[in-house]
Amino acid sequence: MAKKYIVNYKLYEAEQKLCLFFICYQIIYNFVHIILIFSKI
Repeated sequence: MAKKYIVNYKLYEAEQKLCLFFICYQIIYNFVHIILIFSKI
């Protein structure tokens, strides 16, 4: 029972990190896009 809980927690932790990475990626991607748009003007 405890082992299953630990595995679920590890999966949850990995999912959280993945979400955080994805959010950071989106922010950086948008930031680069904005810089490119401004550099064209």
